[in-house]
Amino acid sequence: MFTTLEMHDVWRRQVRDGDGAHPRSDGYTALFELVAPAWDEWLHRWGHRGPERRRQRRRGMTAPALPG
Repeated sequence: MFTTLEMHDVWRRQVRDGDGAHPRSDGYTALFELVAPAWDEWLHRWGHRGPERRRQRRRGMTAPALPG
């Protein structure tokens, strides 16, 4: 993951232009996009639907109600 971020243009530019260690919000979006698919898969495997529902709400989409 770190190698991927080190090669990501937005991450590198924002770290370089900032304090040298932390990106701004677009850099953290790049990190989120890298981690989210594996995180969602792991949670889905255990029967949780939380992250996908949060992403849908963030995008302004309405998540379907859970049964029960």
